[in-house]
Amino acid sequence: MTGAGGRVGGAALRALVARGRAPIALVRDPRRAGSLAERVEHRCCDLDDRAGLEDAFAGIDALLLCSGHGPDLLGHQLNTIAAAQDAGVRRIVKISASPASVFEGSPNRAAANHREVEAVLAHAGVEYTCIRPNAFIQGVASSRAAIADGELPLTLGDQALSWVDTEDVGEVAAGALLAGGPLPEVIPVTGPQALTGVGLAEILTAVTGRHVLYRALTDAEQQNRLRAAGAPAWLAEHVVSIFALLRERDGDRVTDAVEHWTGRPATPAADALTRDADKLGLELATSMQEEIRT
Repeated sequence: MTGAGGRVGGAALRALVARGRAPIALVRDPRRAGSLAERVEHRCCDLDDRAGLEDAFAGIDALLLCSGHGPDLLGHQLNTIAAAQDAGVRRIVKISASPASVFEGSPNRAAANHREVEAVLAHAGVEYTCIRPNAFIQGVASSRAAIADGELPLTLGDQALSWVDTEDVGEVAAGALLAGGPLPEVIPVTGPQALTGVGLAEILTAVTGRHVLYRALTDAEQQNRLRAAGAPAWLAEHVVSIFALLRERDGDRVTDAVEHWTGRPATPAADALTRDADKLGLELATSMQEEIRT
């Protein structure tokens, strides 16, 4: 499992452990292994180390291909697929980009890279599926300071978005890794409902106990805001571009992928934010804290 230290990869790892499986986590830094689930074997290798990857994949039947957005994404994932082929890996489950962003001619660089990786997988001679998750609800926490001040700044306009829980995405990935039958080429994963910026602000109000208002930003305002906060140029460009596509295309689509692959409904945004409040740096409302204790 690549990306086992991240939100989606970590969720997939925990889901496999819960099902009695013994996943092997690939980590770049052995010091990161301490954050993994207990009793999980790990192997150390960089995704740009072809020979090291082949050694790490020895005896592996199925691979979760999950790596963060960034300038190295394309090279890392293509290298990983090539190493997996040489090592005899039979099945690859790839975490891709939002369904609204992966298409021919996508202006979003990361999505275009994911599409290229998907195309390579289609001719790699392995069983595969590409999980395309919508925007992660946990990403809202990048605005935690603004939320604490009563504001939710987003570039959604009046459009709705079916935010998805990273735990759900990881559990879908685990289901695909263990599936006994053939896999679909693509699994689009969304949350259970589409929320406007106003709707999400109302949920944050209930979760945090602070009155949160939605502030619709322009793309330029968001770009400036991210850069001022210290985000690198490529990341600011990615966020602005991906939300433009979510706004303009089918970011509000709702699928039944979570229920199909996990046997339970997708997690509502309020539940995911409440569960992960400590990790996300969000202060829960007193009523929510009491409910959790109960």
